[in-house]
Amino acid sequence: MVSKAIRGLGSEVETVTILQRHGANGDDVWIAIEHKVCEPRLLLLGQPLMASKALLFRFDSPKMILTLNDATETLQLGDSEEEALNEVSHL
Repeated sequence: MVSKAIRGLGSEVETVTILQRHGANGDDVWIAIEHKVCEPRLLLLGQPLMASKALLFRFDSPKMILTLNDATETLQLGDSEEEALNEVSHL
């Protein structure tokens, strides 16, 4: 059964971590995605820098379909998929 959906993240999902909130109607969900960082020096060389960020979504939202704008927090993560997984799993 699907309770919520998240669309329009603009990138592939690397990691998902669900945190149960006691006494709440829904859980918190951290989603780590890869995104391009606009670093002028690297862009001049034609090499955009890829990094990861984690987005927090609260599933007690009345909306059925959430978007990037519904993220309540954003964290910058490590540069590799393994670092992103480790950082999100310790939130």
